[in-house]
Amino acid sequence: YELSQLSDMLTSEVFESGQVIVEQGDVSGDKFYILEGDECNASMSGPEGEVEVKRYTIPGEYFGEIALLKPGEPRKATIKAGAAGCHVLSVGREDFNRVLGPITDVLRKNASKYPSYKDFLTVDDDQPPAAAVDNTGDQLAGSRI
Repeated sequence: YELSQLSDMLTSEVFESGQVIVEQGDVSGDKFYILEGDECNASMSGPEGEVEVKRYTIPGEYFGEIALLKPGEPRKATIKAGAAGCHVLSVGREDFNRVLGPITDVLRKNASKYPSYKDFLTVDDDQPPAAAVDNTGDQLAGSRI
């Protein structure tokens, strides 16, 4: 039932190659995104420079939920459209909270497991990043993003 309600609230958006969808540090984030087509890439900036942390390539992968679950918390990564651009579906904060309100505690708990910038740094080129994760917070074994 919630999914059918949510689907009525989704807006299709198209981003050109390299266009920023989400900016790291932004505290005014008010949208949640679901990849519909093509690719987008997430990177984090920190003392060691910019590190690519995730490629979104599978339709249905999502990002931006933390901004809706924890208003005022800075976005953890910058997400840009891939080389061919990307198509996403977005939903705003008010609709997200109205439809998914009953499960936001579970979503917040999962979001607390997401890694930080330092978790993606490597000691040397033969070792994978300390934490390569999918959008549920689960570690991806042997993944080098």
